[in-house]
Amino acid sequence: MSTQGYDLTTIVIDSTEDSVHYLSSTAIARIEQHVSDAAESYLTVIDGAMHPGQFVDLQLRLPLATLRDRRGVIWEWLGKENPVAATQFDLQQCRITQRKAAMEQRGDATSGPSGTSGELTAAEQQVQQLRSTLESRQAMARQRIQSSYTDVDSQIVLVGRMDAPTTTVWAGLTDQTVSSIPGRPAQPTTAITTCGPHTLAVTDTPGIPDSDNLPEWFSETVPGMMATIERATCVLGVGDCQSLLSVLDDQYDLTCRILTSADAPTARETLQDVLETAEYVVQLPYSDTAHTLVSKLHEQTTVHAIEYDDAIYVRTEVALSAADWLRRQTLAVDGDIQADPTGT
Repeated sequence: MSTQGYDLTTIVIDSTEDSVHYLSSTAIARIEQHVSDAAESYLTVIDGAMHPGQFVDLQLRLPLATLRDRRGVIWEWLGKENPVAATQFDLQQCRITQRKAAMEQRGDATSGPSGTSGELTAAEQQVQQLRSTLESRQAMARQRIQSSYTDVDSQIVLVGRMDAPTTTVWAGLTDQTVSSIPGRPAQPTTAITTCGPHTLAVTDTPGIPDSDNLPEWFSETVPGMMATIERATCVLGVGDCQSLLSVLDDQYDLTCRILTSADAPTARETLQDVLETAEYVVQLPYSDTAHTLVSKLHEQTTVHAIEYDDAIYVRTEVALSAADWLRRQTLAVDGDIQADPTGT
């Protein structure tokens, strides 16, 4: 909330919840007093997940406040650039409207089709439509990730809590210009970069609103993020997120690393320790096709040495996944290739 420019007042009460609002009566009284004393409207955020009935009951008690729960704040904020989050927020608000109409109808048995019963029917229909839209948008987000960046050596994903500088690390790795708006990206953002002989698809992700877990509702908000993590070669944790990485590792059996410093050089060093490579000595004849291959090696591998003698000798390092490509390219120009495990 502070990153969005709000002045915050926090009320914490540790006491027994009542059976209507699922908050303590003392806390509600404090909130009610605080809102009524204010000269302007208040956005009141309940740090938890409220059900529609709780929203309606609490709004009756706090008519001057605009109510949100933790999920609603994040859905509304991410929804500016994330269609799934926008639909989830709309669905939450529609369910609240549906619950309010149902409660009003129970209290007024004489309502006709044009009255509250009509409002209830309209809300029920909109809920069904939004559910269908949500499922469609979630599927599209997953499919878009699954069909993208299939020709790179490795998939790298940056994750962190809401305040983690994942975007700063991502921008440094990929040389991308990033938005200065806090809380972005609103959905996974990927760019191509290189690290030694590796071609990488590096993905920045929205901040996760939990220090120890990955809430299911948040996973459903950013389905593209989960699809990216499922494909990841390595997940880099930025900031204090060791518990979160442990959860991801248990769920997806991932290679995870915590960055000791939130900067691109540290990220590159970490990736170089994780990503596997192989070194080869390539012997090539003097021919146009061989010279073309030498140019490719300079572009797509790490060339450590090259010597022109009775043949062209190139000592090069490639991503392990590119070893078959290098062998095929060498044999295609009538060359010879030998593994160089000693790197000499």
